[in-house]
Amino acid sequence: MTPRLEASALALAGRLKRADLEAAPGELIAVIGPNGGGKTSLLRALAAIETTSGSVSIDGELLASVPPARRPRVVTFLPASRDIAWPISARDLIALGLPAPDDKRVEELIALLELQPLAHRPVDRLSTGERTRVLLARALAPRPRLLLLDEPLSNLDPYWVLRILEILRSGVADGATALVALHDIDRVMAFDRALLVADGEIRADLRPAEMLESETLANAFGIERAADGWKVSPRADRRSSP
Repeated sequence: MTPRLEASALALAGRLKRADLEAAPGELIAVIGPNGGGKTSLLRALAAIETTSGSVSIDGELLASVPPARRPRVVTFLPASRDIAWPISARDLIALGLPAPDDKRVEELIALLELQPLAHRPVDRLSTGERTRVLLARALAPRPRLLLLDEPLSNLDPYWVLRILEILRSGVADGATALVALHDIDRVMAFDRALLVADGEIRADLRPAEMLESETLANAFGIERAADGWKVSPRADRRSSP
């Protein structure tokens, strides 16, 4: 299958070492790794939010050459921060994700993420989990070919963790590709692939079950398998992890 995403020699000075990556249409990819390891830097580099070396192509088109007006239909990025400083309504914030007004699409997303009771409320007065759902709706609004999501499952109750995983799976089933940064490593089983990013580089790219059993993952996090899940590895030295 022709890759949807092709990144070549991608790097951010001091934060992300050279990364080469391909992803196919319809893939749902988890991005895991210790705090400060480079997950966010990888997503930001792929989104071309910062000046990087190397190149990123979406369906054979260089992302750097995509006109701003069309960019939302190509790629969207959801940052880990949920801070919204201004009292815009949830409905209006979702609409900002669209390259052109489309009330029907906004209503579809409000229904999909069960935001009807929140639609007219200022987003700066919503809980962190509620803002996450609104911001995810904004990211989904233009139906991008590539979704880059930084910690979309954080601060959510169990229902919304599972529901958003369902929504993402439905989106890639329709042909999108998604890279999703996670903290809960056991959630990788809901994904097609798992990338382990540590010390500013992609250390492993494996199927989820293989990733959870890999020595590379255990060493990166300083943990090991236990009868009831995970435990701190007696060999772990976490002094270098923020």
